[in-house]
Formats: sequence, structure tokens, C-alpha cells
Amino acid sequence: MAGGLPVTIIATVLKSGGEYHPEHVQRLHEQFYGLPSVCLSDVDVPDVDTLPLRYSWPGWFAKMELFNPDLIHEDILYFDLDTLITSNPESYMHDDRFRMLSDFYHPEKPASGMMFIPQGEKTRIWKAWTAHPQKWMGECRGDQDVLETICGRDIARFCDNVKSYKVHVAAPGMPGWHSRRSRGNGSIPPETDVLCFHGYPRPWNIECHSFSTPL
Repeated sequence: MAGGLPVTIIATVLKSGGEYHPEHVQRLHEQFYGLPSVCLSDVDVPDVDTLPLRYSWPGWFAKMELFNPDLIHEDILYFDLDTLITSNPESYMHDDRFRMLSDFYHPEKPASGMMFIPQGEKTRIWKAWTAHPQKWMGECRGDQDVLETICGRDIARFCDNVKSYKVHVAAPGMPGWHSRRSRGNGSIPPETDVLCFHGYPRPWNIECHSFSTPL
């Protein structure tokens, strides 16, 4: 414990064989303002602290290892790799509730692109998942469907300072713009702390000074 607050570590997950590679982990971890961080991975990621994934769960399901209470003993602030951090995330590291995003298109549904996972919440989720992982993977599209089934929709959600590129930034003519869903003007809203990309385009597909990585 430090200053009376639980210790929290920022975590990411890299499962090889898909579109993500070590350079995407490096790019995101450079945005964490020197805060403690780790990547769960089945490949080496130079210059990033890593822990090996212990299971061969494919794709999004690899993220379920975040809930193994014996793998990381700290509370976890988790980010998907296609995320842009636009301000110091330290304020999101002091929480006492399991917290997820609201799906940007269907806000009643929780989404797992950013999560706060208290150590005390991991065991119940881990036990439910590991009791029947093959069954879960056969019935669910990914980790967030598993989490919604286990935890319901009354999960705490992050504040409005976590934005979506496609909803809050993309304007006509920009990659990812959608005539019904997008309402951006081409710039990141000034109150944004975290910008989520959740599909194409990824942050590295956008070449614009507005999307510079904070230093």
C-alpha cells in the first residue's frame, strides 16, 4: 500500500497470430507517463515488462488471464492496444469497483477495451470462466460477452472523458466516419483523457498531428 491507496498496475495483452505485434505494445506503453505497467504476452516485447500468458486461449479470450488472481497481485487498469492516451491516466488507477466502458454504439452493454479490475474482484470471475472455458468460447464472441454474462450490465462505467475515435472525432472524409454514428469535427475533444479506436482505423492508420502520442 502507498499513501493508503491500493497498488495498481497498468496492463495490456498481446496474443500473437493476429493483427497486433510487439511494436503496438511498445507504442501504447510509451504513453503511460512512466507509471508501472506490464504486458501479458506469448512473445517477447523489447523494452516492455512482460508476463507470459499461461493458456492458449485464442484472440480476445486471452484477455481473461487478467482475472487470474495469482498472475498479477495488484489492481489492474487495462487498455486495449488500439488506444490513444491523451492525458496522464494516473487518476484512473485509484478505484474500488470493477469498471468497464459503455459500448459506444450500444451504451447499455459493457465493453472491455478499458477496464479497472480490483484484485478482490478477480477470483469470482476467474472461477466462473475457468470452470468451463471451452463452453464459454463456444457460446460467446469474445471476453466482453463472457464478462457481461458473468457480471450483468450493472457494472460500473468510466466517465465521459473516455471517448471513441469513430463517434467523437471522425468527420466526413476521414477513415472510420459513419453517417449515423459519427458526430466529430475531426479533432479530439479537449476534455478527452483516453481515445478508443475499437476497430478500423487503428491509431497507427491515422496520420494527423492531432493524434500525436503525448510525451
